[in-house]
Amino acid sequence: MARDIQLSAISRQLSGVRSQESGVRSQKSEVRSQESGVRSQFRSFVLLFSVLSAIGSRLSVLGYRFSPRCTPLACRSGRGVGGEGAIGYRLSAIGYRLFVALFLSACSTPVAPTPQALPAATIVPFTPISGLPDTGQVTTLGYLLVSESGIVLADSVSFAGNQPRALGSPADTIWCGDLATIQLTGALSGSGAVRTAIVIAQGNLSGPGAYGPSNLQRRQLSDARMTVMVPEETSVINLQEQASYYEGRVVRVNGGIITRDQSAVLVDQLGTGGVPKPAARQIKLRWRADDTALLTRLHSAPNGNVHFGQVQVEGYWRNNVLVVLAIRALSA
Repeated sequence: MARDIQLSAISRQLSGVRSQESGVRSQKSEVRSQESGVRSQFRSFVLLFSVLSAIGSRLSVLGYRFSPRCTPLACRSGRGVGGEGAIGYRLSAIGYRLFVALFLSACSTPVAPTPQALPAATIVPFTPISGLPDTGQVTTLGYLLVSESGIVLADSVSFAGNQPRALGSPADTIWCGDLATIQLTGALSGSGAVRTAIVIAQGNLSGPGAYGPSNLQRRQLSDARMTVMVPEETSVINLQEQASYYEGRVVRVNGGIITRDQSAVLVDQLGTGGVPKPAARQIKLRWRADDTALLTRLHSAPNGNVHFGQVQVEGYWRNNVLVVLAIRALSA
């Protein structure tokens, strides 16, 4: 009975997870403005210090040249030879005071700490594969699978089997020809029969039709230009608290997954029996629940409806939801 109550609570959490906007973009702008101001002030201070130091040094040198002609007492009273002793003493004293003033100013002026700004990255607007039209110039993002038979672009991939494979039906993928017909910037991953990469793909989409060696793909991308996207390593709490910053970015995050039917969440603290710990943070996942090979590598509740375990998720952050491109089980 207690387990059923917990599972019911998890189900409610899975259906109601929403993250709030944190205003990180405005904070980033303020941080950059402050950092620019600090650098400008520092450059101005260095320039002023250099100029005044040079003046002080020159005055000290001139003072030294004049001062041997009289004693300091005589210089103060103006009883030097031709008055030059007084001039030398005063020049030397001015130079000395400049140095002392600059030294005290440097010691007393606090140095503002450099703000820790979020890393810069290029965001390319794209349309998910599931939202693409049948024809026209498009920019999309997906997982590229390269094999001897050719190249396909999929919206999600399973790594739970012997080789990476596109989830869903072949009709959901896009035929891209082979490596000789596309412009690929970046390196592929893997050394087996199927190599992979997350890419931003641009080109001319054709369809509906029958494409690929087995005529299984209904759309084809020609004149394709693809750029490999390396996911940013992050965490559940970062995605929650810096949602605006991560909007549209490709990320990789570890955590505990809890799935029930078509719903899933990722938590940073997974307790016994698949129940999040009281202080756990969580985000909602949008994923394909047909990755049966992955589910077999996760723990399952007695009724078989809930699966949970430690995983690594790759995807892109959109509207406070992590859209899954791939999930890898980290433990059985």
